[in-house]
Amino acid sequence: MTEVKLVVSDGDAKEQKSSDSPIATAGDAKDSVNARFSNQFLALLSDHLYSSPNKAFEELVTNSWDAGASNVYVKIPEVLDDETSAIWILDDGLSMDVSGFEALWNIAESKKRENGGVSPRKQIGKFGIGKLATYILCNELTYVCKASDGVIRIVTMDYRRIDEAKNAHLEQIPLDVREISEKDLHDLLKQYDFGQEISDLISNGVPNIKNDDAWEDEYGGKHEEVEKAGDTWTLAILSSLKEEGVSIQTGWVKFLLSTALPMGSSMSIDINGKLLAPSKANKTIQKEWVIGPDLGVTELEMEDGTTIDVTSNDKPYPSIHVEGLGEVTGKVRFYEDNITGGKSEDIALSNGFFLNVLGRVINLENDIFKLEHLNHSVLARFRATVRIDELDKLIAANRESIAEGKDLRIVRVLLRKLFNLARREYNKLSDVKYDDASKGIKDQISDIPVGVLDDAIQTSIENNDPLPPFIDANSIEDEETERAAWVKATKEDLSKTIEKVHFEEKSPHEPHVKYDLKSRSVSINKNHPFVKENSQTSEQTNTMRDTAIVDLLTDAYMLNCGINEDLLDDISLYRDRALRLMAQVRRNSASQIIATLGSWDSDATPFEHIVGDALEYIGFSVDRYGASGEPEGVATAFVSPKEDDQKATYSFTYDAKSTKHKRAKTGNLNISGLARHREDYEADYSLVVAPGFQAGAVVTEAEANGVTPMRAKDLAKLVSITVSYGPVSLVKLQELFSLSDPDKVTKWIDQLENEMAEEKIVDLLTIVEALEGLVTKDKIDILSCDVIAHKCREILNKDTHPTRSEIAQSLRGLSLFAPSVLYMDQKTGKDVFVLSNPKMLLQEIRRQTDIVPEEFKYGVLKDSAESSDL
Repeated sequence: MTEVKLVVSDGDAKEQKSSDSPIATAGDAKDSVNARFSNQFLALLSDHLYSSPNKAFEELVTNSWDAGASNVYVKIPEVLDDETSAIWILDDGLSMDVSGFEALWNIAESKKRENGGVSPRKQIGKFGIGKLATYILCNELTYVCKASDGVIRIVTMDYRRIDEAKNAHLEQIPLDVREISEKDLHDLLKQYDFGQEISDLISNGVPNIKNDDAWEDEYGGKHEEVEKAGDTWTLAILSSLKEEGVSIQTGWVKFLLSTALPMGSSMSIDINGKLLAPSKANKTIQKEWVIGPDLGVTELEMEDGTTIDVTSNDKPYPSIHVEGLGEVTGKVRFYEDNITGGKSEDIALSNGFFLNVLGRVINLENDIFKLEHLNHSVLARFRATVRIDELDKLIAANRESIAEGKDLRIVRVLLRKLFNLARREYNKLSDVKYDDASKGIKDQISDIPVGVLDDAIQTSIENNDPLPPFIDANSIEDEETERAAWVKATKEDLSKTIEKVHFEEKSPHEPHVKYDLKSRSVSINKNHPFVKENSQTSEQTNTMRDTAIVDLLTDAYMLNCGINEDLLDDISLYRDRALRLMAQVRRNSASQIIATLGSWDSDATPFEHIVGDALEYIGFSVDRYGASGEPEGVATAFVSPKEDDQKATYSFTYDAKSTKHKRAKTGNLNISGLARHREDYEADYSLVVAPGFQAGAVVTEAEANGVTPMRAKDLAKLVSITVSYGPVSLVKLQELFSLSDPDKVTKWIDQLENEMAEEKIVDLLTIVEALEGLVTKDKIDILSCDVIAHKCREILNKDTHPTRSEIAQSLRGLSLFAPSVLYMDQKTGKDVFVLSNPKMLLQEIRRQTDIVPEEFKYGVLKDSAESSDL
């Protein structure tokens, strides 16, 4: 015997008795069946079984599918808290006789799937508890059935009988099977809202619902057509509604059914007189992939480095077969615009993953996949509709969750693979995004107040002065010719001053905006840190474009106001520094990077973030990715072309392999996969960073695949070398990528540190003393490296040391470590902004070096730690 422990939302349930309502008493009792309860049923019921009343409602329509119904009519009154209110579900599927009722109420035991089930369709139900979801909706659940023998039978489950037994022991409840004539049934139904309409539908043999021939099945797979069962039907009635039943939202039910259930040419659903259409995003598709040969997927790479084989099929319909999962069908769509939000935001969700099992979506209200670090800009435009019937064996009783295990891990990898299709498309469109930002202003260029820009350039040309600093001199081959051409083009038509606005690939050290005299265009540097950080979406890119134009016009205005070019140059340098600092706000400091990489802890900041930050500090321009099946990012070294105009700029994919152990296992590195990343992203080299590596096979595999393995400590050394001695030549660093042995990488970096230490590095205290003697109190000073070097020579009483280049090298490193005190013009390397009292430089370096391990303190970092004056 089982003690019933139930909780219901109806506060008066304790006092309620079994019903004598018209529905519960209609007809003549001819037989009876027992509703049998198992421990599993009562445990599930006490936990409310389903997460929401709307989801519970879906179960009844699922039963219609399993019964082979072609037409389902759903009626939900506007007013649900009236005595005559009831929710109706009528279908034309195979119905139940007495033995059918007996099976129906044999709880937690379903025979639907035995001997192929009751219809040719694949059966969704398998636990026999779906109808119990109605417990949270109503007090009375009634089935009115006309089976193949032509008899109309009624069975009512009054859940209050269970509530009354809360403190008693209960194994089964006897239910009367009543027979009723068609006339008496019609008289009964008329007493309830929508009853007359239901009665008419029954009288007309549950007619076919007019369906739309243009139906689209996004999930693919085999289309299962069924023949109409004949003159049989089933009517489920939910009456005496509880609080949750009264709160049913018709709009949400429509969305839920249109998204979650297998409708189409096989089964049509009518809700309150309207055909239920499939829920889909009604926006323009940027790109679509059908799951099958279209994907070009041959394997899935698991997190542990193992691979899962994938084969593709074109017939009888597009599909893939995933080892361990079986057949997978569906579609992946990437839209031009976001498919979230809108007036129905609180009801419909069109973007994301929709996983269909046996024709039913199982994850509408439950994020069972827990996919992290998805690009939200991509996700807002992404929709994947995927059907995997083999997951049925893992579905929990409430059909809202999947058992954790290898199969679910494979599903996650597959779904991320599908997401990466859209992400790659998004990345490809980044250039298009910039182009769109350029095109978006094309028609409005005439509205830009170009007069100030025209006046500034015109004045400099007429006076034969040097061109303003905001002019891109790199694009000018013959300045005299370009000046004359510009004057001729703009003389009669002022609007010709700006022909276009475009984003351009330039060195990250270049300013964020320039004016191109030759093409009469505004050129925005895509690789400037601030532009890159603030151009993640189309909206951000448009704002960045407008901001850059305003900055350019402001520079021209200041020049027209009489501000001399030297001061304007200083202002532009300060603005560039401020923009670069703002772009670094979300980045780790140099000392944090060194400390974290130097003594890696698996609980520390995400390893891939630290590696990316380190590469940026060293001087690379970094694009971050990091999804499964992608590299952590791509780093680019912008290097000036060689004398013979050969390409010098190079790039590499990088991956970060964190581990709780001291050494990453070779198998977990998946080195061949890292090589594929390099090919996929058309990079020159491939780098993998880990706390350590297992000896042996890693060198052989890395050499065979052209991958450079680097220990985290060695990357920390490179950052420390950069801030201690100044930036390392990116051309010099290219030598690293010829190495495939982590020990040789360590040796190369140690040798680099020795070489840079042997160079004449200026003592930190001397630099601070020189700066103190040059700066103006309470004012931001811009000092040239020549002046600072001269002051240092005076202090040291030396004729040749330090040189301008030696001072510049030292200050570049210090500015990376203490950007709030010093800023170095990265492009020219000649000018230094002193933003605070020079003594603050000592305090800032001391503060930061406190967290840097001793083994990573070189040059000025070591000096600051040892100096008693600090």
